[in-house]
Amino acid sequence: MSKFQLLTARARVVLTGFVTWLVVLNVIVVDAARLLGEYAPPGWAGAIQALGSIAAVVGTAIAIIRRVTQVLPEERGLLPIAGDPTPTPDDEFQPDQ
Repeated sequence: MSKFQLLTARARVVLTGFVTWLVVLNVIVVDAARLLGEYAPPGWAGAIQALGSIAAVVGTAIAIIRRVTQVLPEERGLLPIAGDPTPTPDDEFQPDQ
């Protein structure tokens, strides 16, 4: 096995464990929020810890869902795709003329 093949095999293992790395990052962010809470002004420690924990959990959940959900390249994005037959509230509203 050549060095390049070995390198690509190792990279594949790391990328396959992407979700695991997200969970590790989640733990790091939660711990960082706890540490920041210790240096916060009185009364703010709990809020900073809670917001950091919530942000880490929500961010990790979103990243995992985006990682495992298969979407066609032409359907990716924030806006609906052109020609989407799904009606919107604006389509149903017809002002008086």
